[in-house]
Amino acid sequence: MKDLNKLSEYLNNFLIGGINLFSAPDSVNKFSEKRLLFEKSLVCGSFWSISALTILSEPISQSNLISLLKLLNSCFTNINTFSYTSVNSNSSHSSVVTNTEFGPVLKAFMEYNNNLYSDNIQSTLYAIEINYLLRNFPLYKQSQSGIDHLLLTSSDLIPIINYIKSLYNPEGYFFNHFKPSNEYSIPHYTDLRSTMSALCAFTLALKLLNYYETQITDELNKSFDLDRIYKFLRSHFNSDGGISLSKNAQSHVAGAFCCIGSLVLIERINSISHKRIKLLISWLLERMSINGGINGRVGKSNDICYIWWCLSTLFLLVKYYDKPVKLFNQTVIARISRFVEQSQNSDGGFSANKSHENSDPYHSFTALLSIALLNQFHNKYNIHEIEPLFAIPINPTHSTQLIH
Repeated sequence: MKDLNKLSEYLNNFLIGGINLFSAPDSVNKFSEKRLLFEKSLVCGSFWSISALTILSEPISQSNLISLLKLLNSCFTNINTFSYTSVNSNSSHSSVVTNTEFGPVLKAFMEYNNNLYSDNIQSTLYAIEINYLLRNFPLYKQSQSGIDHLLLTSSDLIPIINYIKSLYNPEGYFFNHFKPSNEYSIPHYTDLRSTMSALCAFTLALKLLNYYETQITDELNKSFDLDRIYKFLRSHFNSDGGISLSKNAQSHVAGAFCCIGSLVLIERINSISHKRIKLLISWLLERMSINGGINGRVGKSNDICYIWWCLSTLFLLVKYYDKPVKLFNQTVIARISRFVEQSQNSDGGFSANKSHENSDPYHSFTALLSIALLNQFHNKYNIHEIEPLFAIPINPTHSTQLIH
């Protein structure tokens, strides 16, 4: 890689530039093209930057964290409903939740804080992950006293958990945003990204409430029908060995990641046969080009983000599948590493591939995630190891994993 310091500088500039843009008076840039672009990436871009800078052990000033959290909290919204449906794990019928701990108040995050945007599970997950990092990493310990009042509390997290429950459909999947109960029977497009995001958000929200692993497992079983979720996930496996993002669609590396990650989160990964896992690994390895690049599906060009989706899926299988799986040799690792390193742009960031000269935070983040995974083989860089399930660094001061 040309320079990890330049990558850090690029991500810092993006984060601080966004903070400054939104901190300026509305009259200055309310309708600017740059502001509208940043609106769409306020929550997700903040997570990409904070997680990446944490992996790199690059601190963020307390003043910038305060400004960012104020912006983030302005996207935190109440969902206008008094009841919702959820599935009892012992029944196939939906029922209104009456549990006193998880009452009917729903709260979630939007992409931005105006009426052009609505609640969604991806923004909610990213906000939870930001809070998880700021609460748990030593890097932010000095800033803790100044930002603690802006972080999510238990009175915030319980309505978020309610919200995640409200997204669950009895067919075994999650919606991207809240739907009134009378719409649940209407056919909707489903995407594994929403299910993976919901399960990740549910797990991390409970961790922020200091739940133990066994308690999280119990809560998953009480809140959702895990057999139905497993059946839904299993229906995305294709005959070519890959996994699709939606039923009967083309196999995609992001589909593989979301499906395998979801199976890990509901503790059903070992219900998949060894033969089926080997077919998936073969399909993933076929995505790799001789130059070290990776395509996301048959016929697509190489893309930096596809390297992350592919590698993270393989690493999840190594980490959580109980039978040994054979991946790739040192030659392949070297080729992928070289491809990523040579893809860095002059400003320190990354784009989809070398045919795109303008760096963006998403591809810069996924490039770093890939570097962090590959670093486990060659240890070239002084960066944190990551948990691929959540795309966040593992806290070296914690003796336990995020997921067992």
